Amino acid sequence: MRLRPTAAALLGALALVLPTAGPSLAGGHDDLGRLQYIIDNDERAQIRPADNDTCYELTDTSRNRPATAVHNGTESRALLYPNRGCGGRVERELQPGDTVYNVEVLSVTFVPVRSHHDDCRDDFRRGGCGDSRWDDDDFRSAFRNDG
Repeated sequence: MRLRPTAAALLGALALVLPTAGPSLAGGHDDLGRLQYIIDNDERAQIRPADNDTCYELTDTSRNRPATAVHNGTESRALLYPNRGCGGRVERELQPGDTVYNVEVLSVTFVPVRSHHDDCRDDFRRGGCGDSRWDDDDFRSAFRNDG
């Protein structure tokens, strides 16, 4: 007959543990990081974008209260726009970790960061990348079989 109190105690302990574990699992790393900004040189705010190639409105901003300083704490490039909807010209582009001051922006789009390797691959297709001092003789001697 001790089985019922033991089972009840076990279920009670699980009920206490599971609700606190759930939110920490749900708040995992499903986002790109954090974009922090200051509105109208006064109020601090942030967004946590989930995807690249999506337009995000900067919360609590307006034409009269734009974001005036922005820090890109994401893993992507941030393209900042002076209007809603990410349309028109890009005001500034921020690499991951960059901060900009004295802007007036209302929306942002995130795009993946191109690696140097990607740039070289594109340049190589056009005829060059990296060390341009190599010529055909250097290439042949580097791969010559001396045996």
